[in-house]
Amino acid sequence: KQDPGRGLAGDEIEIEIAYSRDHLSGGGQRQVTSHELTRPKWREFSGRISRVGSAIDSWLPGEPIAAAALCHLASHVVVRETDLRAIKLSATPSIGSSSLAITAASVRAALQEMARAKQRETVLVISEAQDEVARMFAVTALDLGLDFLPARTGENASSGTFDGSPMDLRSDDFERRVLAANHGRPLDIVVFCETVNPALHNRIPLA
Repeated sequence: KQDPGRGLAGDEIEIEIAYSRDHLSGGGQRQVTSHELTRPKWREFSGRISRVGSAIDSWLPGEPIAAAALCHLASHVVVRETDLRAIKLSATPSIGSSSLAITAASVRAALQEMARAKQRETVLVISEAQDEVARMFAVTALDLGLDFLPARTGENASSGTFDGSPMDLRSDDFERRVLAANHGRPLDIVVFCETVNPALHNRIPLA
């Protein structure tokens, strides 16, 4: 747990975590390494607002929340409001509804980014094969006049020249192939529809 006596900056929010994506998908207890405990990573969770900074007027202590943020593994996390991707909930979610609430927060954040996109910008969607959510992102991207590129991290990913089939994020040649498919330009938007090893993030050329 982070130091409860630590004062909050004006734009910071403290969240008490009830359920996290790790809790929901782990299928039981898992040994956590010291590296995982001390290294910030992108986490998805639900819980309630415990404290807010003096400049925060969109959230109140006690409000239920489902969110995604770059933070440490802790019972309470502190994040800047601008770094938080979240939705308000009508009630504190149970373990059965938390997964849906967390997914809704992530989908909302991705759609907000896509809504700010300009025509001819490129969206990379990373997903498992036959992912219905990824298909909806693809349709939305095309409707907005965006260029769409699919990618995978497992089977059914292409390791050759880009031909419309999903590219393999694990390939050492991934960055070159993405740039070639995008006419030498880095990507404008990346949507993650599946969990991706953080070590692979640096292979994605972002504008």
